[in-house]
Amino acid sequence: MKRFIFSVLSFFVVFSVLTAQPESYPTLKNAKPAPPCGFDYKHRKLMATNPAYAASIQRNEQIIQEAIAHDKIAGERTAMTIPVVVNVVHLGEAVGSGSNISTAVINQAIADLNTSFNPIGVGFVLATRDACGAATTGIVRKDGSAVPLFTTRGAIFDGTTADNEFQIKNLSRFPPAEYYNIWTVYSIENPGGAGTILGFAYFPNTSNRDYDGALMRAAGFGTGGSKTLVHETGHYLNLYHTFQGDDADGDGLPDQCPSGNGDLVADTDPLIRSGGWSYDTPNTLPSACTGTGTASCPSSGATNCCTGTTYGTLPTNHMDYSSASCRTTFTAGQSTRMLAALNGLRAGLKTSVGALPTPAITQPTAASCTPIVSTGVDGFNMGVMRVQLGAIDYNTGNAENDYNSSTSIANTGFLDRWCVNTPLLPNTAYTLTATVSGTNSQRVKAFIDYNNDGNFTGAEILATSASGTGALTIAFTTPNTGVTWGTPLRLRIIGDFVNNTISGPCYVPQYGQVEDYSVTISSPLPISLLSFTGKYSKGRTLLNWVTASEQNNDRFEVERSWDGKSFEKIGYRTGHGSTPISQTYNFSDVEVSKYPQANVAYYRLKQIDFDGQFTYTQIVPVTLFRENKEITSIFPNPTNDVLNVELSATTEDFTVEIFDLTGKLLSSQIGAPSESQIIKIDISSFPKNIYVLKISTKDRIICSERVVKM
Repeated sequence: MKRFIFSVLSFFVVFSVLTAQPESYPTLKNAKPAPPCGFDYKHRKLMATNPAYAASIQRNEQIIQEAIAHDKIAGERTAMTIPVVVNVVHLGEAVGSGSNISTAVINQAIADLNTSFNPIGVGFVLATRDACGAATTGIVRKDGSAVPLFTTRGAIFDGTTADNEFQIKNLSRFPPAEYYNIWTVYSIENPGGAGTILGFAYFPNTSNRDYDGALMRAAGFGTGGSKTLVHETGHYLNLYHTFQGDDADGDGLPDQCPSGNGDLVADTDPLIRSGGWSYDTPNTLPSACTGTGTASCPSSGATNCCTGTTYGTLPTNHMDYSSASCRTTFTAGQSTRMLAALNGLRAGLKTSVGALPTPAITQPTAASCTPIVSTGVDGFNMGVMRVQLGAIDYNTGNAENDYNSSTSIANTGFLDRWCVNTPLLPNTAYTLTATVSGTNSQRVKAFIDYNNDGNFTGAEILATSASGTGALTIAFTTPNTGVTWGTPLRLRIIGDFVNNTISGPCYVPQYGQVEDYSVTISSPLPISLLSFTGKYSKGRTLLNWVTASEQNNDRFEVERSWDGKSFEKIGYRTGHGSTPISQTYNFSDVEVSKYPQANVAYYRLKQIDFDGQFTYTQIVPVTLFRENKEITSIFPNPTNDVLNVELSATTEDFTVEIFDLTGKLLSSQIGAPSESQIIKIDISSFPKNIYVLKISTKDRIICSERVVKM
């Protein structure tokens, strides 16, 4: 809301508002059938009953306000794509019937999200791959009939013994740091007792990740502009209601005008919720708030009884309760707040590989044992939080927040992240660092299945760390023999309380946990590699490598990855057999610019002998700077009609194309050589969305940039 001046004093005022907790959570009145959104009820309840949640919200607000105050998102306003997983929890109906909503309905909901969020540079797509690279449609369907009370009452989120929200969400869940999880159900019970909630979502927080995402009623999902989904996604990205603070006693009815900066956004005036709500009694509303309640969609010229000025665009705000047809906008301040959340609290969504192409996958042999704690992690705040080894630098958070890559099960004490991989060299010394959580002294023990037989024996038992807290280290040297070369090998790390002895790879921790990763060890190189480098230039990646000598070298296969873990072959270069003479190789990856959502590409060489034996080189990351001196500027971007592309001197014919995010070609035109020119592209007829502008010649890509149609 307006009149927010950020200073040290106001910063503490903000926190005093956030941390002043009611003694008990609210009880909703039945003056209306049900509020359309369950966020306020759930948020107030958690703030009152869950100290960890309250502390997380306070800490996160400090991060948001610091980012806004110091304009830390000024350089982060590039278009970003968020992978979405829609978890359809139904009653056993056929696909497309009842609560088992159709794929077409889901696609429409995603399109509706993009209509509302593309103008601020945020796009949503159904996930194409899971956390370990396996293909997915981004839609998971689960029969929820076995969930307690689900068939008779739907989703219950009131915190009583009947609450079944966790059981519903535990049917299917992708890692919440990397995917936006949306669950749809046939009904969400109103804690007030009458009617059903349309949906609710959670703020980013570190104490409640089992629940993170949005829960939506299936009816209305993907219809009418999906305004409830847009509204809940605003909450997911850390927006409060514009009327935050109009309900002092938390019963769901307005009883006062919000004071100060209730929604923590500077460009929204205080107002009472729109939507035809009855005023609570008693109330402290000013006399200007006449009648018995609010209008469904106040006109922009009507008087806001809380300020005495006109409403302006407030009733059209997505975060009000005005009628769905009325809600069409976010303010600049709200956009900034959401971008701050995406660049900080939800930064994992930006770097997620969930929307990138599916790679080829080679899994390590399954372990002969899986140490799962049947009763769940005990909650003593112990266990592995972060693992660092070679290219692995993976932060899983506390054990209670861990999720397996192929299941949604959390809190079992075991995390299988085999797809998080690092290459290692033979007969080389390494240090593994495992950072443990909490203040209790712990130890960690590590194992590598060098022969890939599913067991950890002999030299495969690396070592046990010294006891302590924080970063614990294990030093080891990879062997020269007894290794299955060039394939992922399982790495297991077990952590537990210092007084407990980790007896072996099948040990079940009492307080800690077990985490699995993988390593790939190259065989001793039959070549002597002097250098391997990569550089992005003019829409392509240029790779160069030099050998000092070669022995029985058949070829080099060039592999690319979007995450540094899962690689795919993109080409090859023929080797020089056996030679003592230095050889130089190069390769041009012209396809890389087809993936404008990627910021970094990773490359490695697979060197293959004449007998089929192979080994991998080190990984070379290449930053993809989407710049080209032939492109002076692209403006305005965003635009609602004509896009101008200013080019400096061009010496050959070129093609200008516009694609949607699925790769469908929407427009194309030919350009001729010129010293300088401005290409005008009319996209006025395009729906509001993010598109890819590609300019190319017959043999190279000049640029590939995202543009936004408002």
